[in-house]
Amino acid sequence: MLQKRTRLVLETIEKLVAEGAELIRPGDVASVLRKQSQPLGLWEIRYEFSTLETEGILRNDPESGEWLLTEDRARKAG
Repeated sequence: MLQKRTRLVLETIEKLVAEGAELIRPGDVASVLRKQSQPLGLWEIRYEFSTLETEGILRNDPESGEWLLTEDRARKAG
């Protein structure tokens, strides 16, 4: 089971993907959360990206350094 902050970051990533984003950066998530009056530091968001990667939900694109949802998770979000 994911922790509250991890779920918040994942829900934000899924929202960005549903809006058409394919590659995500921690700053993208930070901007959305700031607009929702739920700011998190970039280091906190980056930590949650690593947690989501460990859970098999998110993966890093080695060429760009950006992040994307795994195929199964992207289908659920999109």
